Amino acid sequence: MFTVSSTFFRVGSGCTVTVFGGVFTPNCKAVIGGVEYAPLDVGEDFFSFAAPGSVGSYSFTITDGVTSTPTLSLKVVQLSDVNVWKLPKRGESEMLHFVLGLLPRGFGWHIVPGMNFHKLFSALALGILKIYDKLCDLVSQMSPLTTSDFARWEYELGLPKKGLEQSTNEGRLREIFRIARQRGGCSIVHFRQLLNLYGSTYEIYEYWKDPGEFPSWVEDLGDGKYFCVLVKLKLVNLTYFRTGIGRCGDRLTDFGDKVLEEILETDKQAHVRFICTYTE
Repeated sequence: MFTVSSTFFRVGSGCTVTVFGGVFTPNCKAVIGGVEYAPLDVGEDFFSFAAPGSVGSYSFTITDGVTSTPTLSLKVVQLSDVNVWKLPKRGESEMLHFVLGLLPRGFGWHIVPGMNFHKLFSALALGILKIYDKLCDLVSQMSPLTTSDFARWEYELGLPKKGLEQSTNEGRLREIFRIARQRGGCSIVHFRQLLNLYGSTYEIYEYWKDPGEFPSWVEDLGDGKYFCVLVKLKLVNLTYFRTGIGRCGDRLTDFGDKVLEEILETDKQAHVRFICTYTE
């Protein structure tokens, strides 16, 4: 049985889960609810994989087909709820206790509530608390996982990209995180992490591995078919033409996630071709 240093993990959707222990091998994979997750990275003493895109609690194991870890727990939260880079908040009484604790011991430094010295150090503690609150906010804004200053990060990263505009704060945060971490690739593992980051419900296939899942016209692409990736997404944003509301030129029906499709196209390597379909 593999050994692990922790049995509980808490990460944002689509982020990386890293399990430390040993001894892991490249043949290892994570299994969550019967679904296998290939490693993003693996060494003798660690195993990393992409967390699911849906918020919730999961149980998983890491196995090489022969040996497995004990059952581990994973809690997936929204990116904005990740605790990384969040310093604990402090109150006035805590900061006063901290300041008084720095004073020398002895009768001369015995501070009684209501005395002038107590009032002096209370005011000093309040000033330190304000500086600490500013530090907490600064540290929070330094990370794309926890920032609330979307406009500044978007300006720094050149966002939003044309066609990739996000309408919600959570969407803007995911896009900032995607660009800031600057990860690329053309493997199914990478594309899974990207889809999980945006909370998609999907099935994904490569032609060379599952040709039967692809539409028949793919055969006409010649050798290009081996670079095709099929993504079956859950139907979203279904709209209908409505009399009195719709305009001339509008589609009678329209569906899909055009922003997500554009993100996949932007992120992929030039030789990879995505085919997106939608199911109920």
